[in-house]
Amino acid sequence: MYPGRGDRPTAPRIITTLLAAPCVALLLMAGAHADALSELRATLAGLDGHASIHAVLDVRLTTTSKKENGGKPVSADARVDIHAGDGLSVHIAQATLQQAATEAAAAATNADHPAPTVALLNNDVDPVTLDHLVSEAPNLLRALAPATTASVKSTTLWGKPVRELSVTLPQPKSANVTLKNYSDVLTLWLDAQGIPLASSEQTRFKACLLFLCAHTASSASKTLQVVSGRLVATSQTTDQQLSGLGQDSDTQTVYTLQIQPTPAAATTTPPAAVSKP
Repeated sequence: MYPGRGDRPTAPRIITTLLAAPCVALLLMAGAHADALSELRATLAGLDGHASIHAVLDVRLTTTSKKENGGKPVSADARVDIHAGDGLSVHIAQATLQQAATEAAAAATNADHPAPTVALLNNDVDPVTLDHLVSEAPNLLRALAPATTASVKSTTLWGKPVRELSVTLPQPKSANVTLKNYSDVLTLWLDAQGIPLASSEQTRFKACLLFLCAHTASSASKTLQVVSGRLVATSQTTDQQLSGLGQDSDTQTVYTLQIQPTPAAATTTPPAAVSKP
């Protein structure tokens, strides 16, 4: 004897249940990933510290161009002293400035003369770049602003368990340049408290202006550390490949930031009391 029809699931009801189950799972996953993105934003907002820090930055720039310097690599180095707190103070050694002046003088009479130190000082140790190194949280918040979903998974970093969070960033709008085949993926590795330990960004696109196009592929990898309430990039490596518009070059910039101890506040010993006779 069969149970009543009301007690037995009908075929349409079974099909509906089977179809709904994956949808519910996807909705739950999407909600969890959205929460992970919200939690990351909240964590970064709390790491926008303004305490004074002192750091020494070593930068090395290496450029290889098939059309310049016979295809041989050209490199430059610089050491920069950084004080961040109420603004940003930067000190560059006179020897580095003199090297840049020598390169600029040679390039003024010979356009093919390499000037890597000039390029490094102009493009790689500018105030905005240095500010990002010593205060990475606002930079990441700006990058994540248009993101709505994230891919999250468990993995390991440096032998320790972490969460890997990846977001695909939208193509920026431009009224003058047409971007094609655009891809920009930002990945962060978070510890158990949700603090970023490292980041990586991979960007590719073709930029066209009328009938002229250039291909660009770039990557930026950073090691992150919290110092005095700031999220600091203690190391960063950027690679950029450019082809088209008369260019065919590979450029790598390596940054190494060493946090310096903050001098302890001087203490004044009060004078000993003098007894009156």
